[in-house]
Amino acid sequence: MIKKLKVEQLQAGMYIDGMDQPWIKTPFLTHHFMLKKASQLEQIKGAGIRYVLIDTEKSIQHAADTPQEKKDTPTQPVEKTPRYGTPYTKEELKRYCAAINQLTQIEKQTLLKGTAIDFPLFLKTDMSIQCIAEYKGKNIEITDNIIHRTGDFLIDKINNDRYKRYLNSILSSNLPIAKAIPLYNIVIRENSKILMQEIIDNPRSGKKIKSCKSLVEQITGSIQQNGQIVSGLLTLNKYDYYTYTHSVNVCVLCLGLAIALGGFAQKDINDLGMGSILHDVGKSQIPAEILNKPRKLSDREFTIMKQHVINGIRILSEEKDFPKNALYPIVEHHERLTGGGYPRGIRSADIHTIGRITSLVDTYDALTTARPYKRALTPFEALTIMERQIENYDRDIFRKFIKMLGSIEQDEK
Repeated sequence: MIKKLKVEQLQAGMYIDGMDQPWIKTPFLTHHFMLKKASQLEQIKGAGIRYVLIDTEKSIQHAADTPQEKKDTPTQPVEKTPRYGTPYTKEELKRYCAAINQLTQIEKQTLLKGTAIDFPLFLKTDMSIQCIAEYKGKNIEITDNIIHRTGDFLIDKINNDRYKRYLNSILSSNLPIAKAIPLYNIVIRENSKILMQEIIDNPRSGKKIKSCKSLVEQITGSIQQNGQIVSGLLTLNKYDYYTYTHSVNVCVLCLGLAIALGGFAQKDINDLGMGSILHDVGKSQIPAEILNKPRKLSDREFTIMKQHVINGIRILSEEKDFPKNALYPIVEHHERLTGGGYPRGIRSADIHTIGRITSLVDTYDALTTARPYKRALTPFEALTIMERQIENYDRDIFRKFIKMLGSIEQDEK
């Protein structure tokens, strides 16, 4: 049953099914989601929204239970994005880089309450990395105490295979279909992230690069089967930047956008997928102290960082069977239609369509990902900035991208 409520009547646990403002004027990726945090409620009020539609059947908190009628329901605390607020020495940065390079960021949503893991868990907040579940040869049960922690969940790289076995085990368990299907997409994403991490560590592994093809096909198949991107394929809660997570997000969004635009042959879609998931492979050659620096890069460091494009072209040009058109996302994802991009500074007529798609998507995901020196922008804020700089992007592709984002299906967790 759909009910119309004033914003003042909203409570955590209500499922929002619409708002009285157009999607593009609000700071939300979709207008269909469970209200879980006080920060979401503040965003709704701040956007000038007066009324919302509530689906009472999907709500945990019934729409009839207004604040006046049920005062003992506490508002969920605001989750704050971790910030790097303290100075650090070169030695501390070196230790941090060494530690983070031995870890893999995983999705908290895969840690299902009541299941068990056979590897330790770490939590990263700022430059602090602590073990929150130590493995001593006995399986660790996933509890609320673990799940409710805020920050990036990490595991040792050496336990990537154990994590993948855990993912397979929960997929093969008797989950309700409403949970099993979203989880399947999350598993595709997590496997893609791990593969990309392995490629960043060993970029000249032809076998690993060829493995991207099957993952791209799985992502494409899921989008085509659903008729749209499902959020399970994306990492949305990004407390910090990881090259492999960003690479998968860009691939998913590029494939979804190409499918939404239409007119692409399947080979072109596959080439876009391969190129976009590997668009940052050249960062494997960038010093860890620059790649993981928890401050804004200096001009000298940024000059070094820009070399990742040329590095990527060199690496993938060595792969005999790598599709020629799949090189466009690698070489053109930092080019701009005005000619103000790099490495070649080419203009609109010279930028390939799949290069234009990757350039737009890469910018969007970068803006909506937190960095040590800036918070993650909301989709609305990121798109507003990009619209102000629309001369850099293809207008038709940008309009379709906005429409696609508004239709992304939210998975029920």
